[in-house]
Amino acid sequence: HMIFSGSSDATIRLWCVFTRNTICGVYLTWDLSRDLKSKKCIITLKSHDDAVTSLQFDKTKLVSASLDGTVKIWDLKGTVLMDTLKCNISKNGGGVACVKFHENLVVCGCLDNTVQLWDLREKPNSQRIRVFEGHTDQVTCIDFVGTLCFTVLAMIINNICCYR
Repeated sequence: HMIFSGSSDATIRLWCVFTRNTICGVYLTWDLSRDLKSKKCIITLKSHDDAVTSLQFDKTKLVSASLDGTVKIWDLKGTVLMDTLKCNISKNGGGVACVKFHENLVVCGCLDNTVQLWDLREKPNSQRIRVFEGHTDQVTCIDFVGTLCFTVLAMIINNICCYR
């Protein structure tokens, strides 16, 4: 069991919470932290230049969003930075508030009121497929629905848009 946390200190930390093992059919739970008393993190990732605002991970990759206007794609096997998506936020925008991915697609909600869709299959640099506009305030959360790229966004001012 793992927990990833992002902070306003621009870092991402990985914490191992616990694992289970059996002895004579009885489940035992113990902490896997390197130092059981201080609960130190296992890995610290540093690449963002401002607060980390959103994280999502699966078995192979971690995607992080930041107020620095970027989305970072990390390889979890080697904890290596694989790609940086530069969202080109407007000067008044303030950065990326939220991010989600599904297979090779990444969608991020930006504080300049836009939603950006990226294709990770383009190498060496991922390509922005589309910028969705229509919100009148900052995009604060985002999600995929089903296998198609639908995004439902909740806004500070309770404005919800759906794009296809």
